[in-house]
Amino acid sequence: GEAASGLSASTISLLKAQWLDEYSSWAQKDLNEVSYVYLWADGIYSNVRKDGRLCLLVVIGVTEHGRRKLAGTNS
Repeated sequence: GEAASGLSASTISLLKAQWLDEYSSWAQKDLNEVSYVYLWADGIYSNVRKDGRLCLLVVIGVTEHGRRKLAGTNS
């Protein structure tokens, strides 16, 4: 999209490959120790600059008791 106008096709391909590897690693994580009734993922942008703005992917779950718990992060 227009927001990614500064990224080349090769950069996007490299990022996508890295994210797929990281997702595969996270997807193998055992989540059985906690009973989640709801999970959501969001990107949180930081003001810290590291080759542009740093975005942290966060996965948060809600337990059967209504408590929020960090299920995973990736930066």
